[in-house]
Amino acid sequence: MTHVEPARQSTAGPSVTSLARRHAVRPRQIFFLALYYGLAKYLPSPPSPVAWIGQWMRVWLARKIFRQVGSGVRISRNVDFGIGTNIEIGDNSALALNCWVSPDTKIGNDVMMARDVIILSATHGIDRLDMPMRVQPIPPRRPITIGNDVWIGTRVIILPGVTVGDHAVIGAGSVVTKDVPDYAIVGGNPARVIRDRRQARPPGRTDNPHEETMRNQQTSPPE
Repeated sequence: MTHVEPARQSTAGPSVTSLARRHAVRPRQIFFLALYYGLAKYLPSPPSPVAWIGQWMRVWLARKIFRQVGSGVRISRNVDFGIGTNIEIGDNSALALNCWVSPDTKIGNDVMMARDVIILSATHGIDRLDMPMRVQPIPPRRPITIGNDVWIGTRVIILPGVTVGDHAVIGAGSVVTKDVPDYAIVGGNPARVIRDRRQARPPGRTDNPHEETMRNQQTSPPE
C-alpha cells in the first residue's frame, strides 16, 4: 500500500494574481495590476528628472484599478494598495513614498500624505483559542474615510473603521485608533486630540505630542 503524505500548506504569501482571482477581479483588471506591481510601482519619483514618467503611469493605472481618482492626484514610488478594491482618492491628493493603502479606503480632496503612512481596513481574527490566529476567519473589512484638506504625517498608522474629519492634522508616528474630529490636531500612540485648529495656540505650547508628554511628566507631582 502506497503511503501518501498529506499536502503541506504553503507559507508563502498570496500573489496579486491569486488575490485577484479570489476576489473575482476581471482579467482586464489583473493586467493593470500586473503592470503596476511589475513596473510602474518602481519607476522614480521626484526629484528625479524623469519622475514625470512614473508619476503619469502610476496615476493612469490607478484610474483603471481604483473606484475613483480625481484630478491633480500624485502617486509616488513604491505605493501598495493590494488589488485596489473600492479605493477612492479626491482632487489634488497624494499617496507618498512607501505608503500602504488598504481596499475600502476613501480619501478626500487636498489630502497631504507623508512617506511610510499605513492605512489598514482589515485585521486578523483572534477570538478562538483552539486554533492559531493565522488560520482564523478574517473579520469583515471596516472602511476608512479621510476627509478633505487633511495632513497625515510620516509613519502614521490608521486602523480599521476610522474616519478622519476635514481639515485635520495627524502628527508623525501617530497610531490612530478612533475617529478624528474636524479641524483637530492629533498625535501619539494611541493618537489623542492636542487642540482644535480654530483655537489660538496657547503661549509656550507646541503641537508636538512628544514635547507635550515630556512637559506633563515634568510638571506632575511625584508619587
